Amino acid sequence: VFIAPEAATLLFHQGARFHDFLIHGDQGVINFQTQVAHLQMQLEHIMEGFARASGAKAVLLCDRGVVDGKAYCSPQQWALVLDQLGVTEASVRDRRYDAVIHLVTAANGAEASYTLAQGSEGEPTARTETVTEAIAQDEKTAQAWVGSEHLYVIGNQGEGGFNRKVNRVCDRVFKIVGEPVTGHALRKLQLPSLTADQVVEAVREGGIENVSVFRAVTSYVSPTARVRMRSGRDLHGASYTYQTFAERGGRLRRVREKQIDSADYMQRLRDAEKFGYTSVEKELVCFKYEGVIYKINCFLSPKQMTILEVEAESQDAPIDVPPFLLAATAATNQPGWVKDVTRDPLFDTRTLASEQ
Repeated sequence: VFIAPEAATLLFHQGARFHDFLIHGDQGVINFQTQVAHLQMQLEHIMEGFARASGAKAVLLCDRGVVDGKAYCSPQQWALVLDQLGVTEASVRDRRYDAVIHLVTAANGAEASYTLAQGSEGEPTARTETVTEAIAQDEKTAQAWVGSEHLYVIGNQGEGGFNRKVNRVCDRVFKIVGEPVTGHALRKLQLPSLTADQVVEAVREGGIENVSVFRAVTSYVSPTARVRMRSGRDLHGASYTYQTFAERGGRLRRVREKQIDSADYMQRLRDAEKFGYTSVEKELVCFKYEGVIYKINCFLSPKQMTILEVEAESQDAPIDVPPFLLAATAATNQPGWVKDVTRDPLFDTRTLASEQ
């Protein structure tokens, strides 16, 4: 396991202070966040090089990610930071990291454990936030990553304290690298058919402004492998992945996922057409509500339907459907209707891709 340290903390321990840049207004904030991001990316690049050079299977954990900087900027400042870095938000959010695991601050739900200390006793600290400030900044940071392909939020609820929190993180890491896990499960609930625009309207009426909408196309190239394109609704900022599956526990489960370029994607897409599978197209609406990441899959073809996806602690844990989504179904012919289809193979993407 290799770890890329947090760039901001390294700079703070060497005398840099964010507040020193605030006196220079917008340009000071932009300069500071740009330099932090430059260092963060370089640290990640170096540690990735070490991991590859080891010649062994390796996992690279990054204490922070580039998109964290968005939580410390205005939208206009963040746009200029990205411009100076020469990247897009889609590239650093969707293509730079395989997954994002957000650990909710102890200030929210475990206040007794919240402290400004970092490292060993007596070492200087970069933390200055009160409990209230820490909770607000933590929420901004989590919201900055909404829309990431694999975003997991690990809160402080439940018994077991910090050890349970660490175990939940390890569980997610094992899932990401394709190892079998038992501590949580992806749950699927079918809702009455809604369009992405109807879902977005409902979410915003529920008081949530940060809603991300994507277009996704999934194509199987064999019974155990598929390619996926995910982009903005305008088809810009696309990312491409190749996923393989193996049977575990009586079901095919994803064991590997890697990012590929557009040329590789197009070649594999031609293979999919030869194999006889049809592509599954959908619009994906992502948002955070009550500490949970919700993904609403609005399928466009080969059939129209709406599936809510959420990570749960087990296959049987109760799932709370946001009330504003239930309200949005009032205009359908099945108001308030919800069906758990987690274990139903008819709702697997593979089954949909087989339908002609």
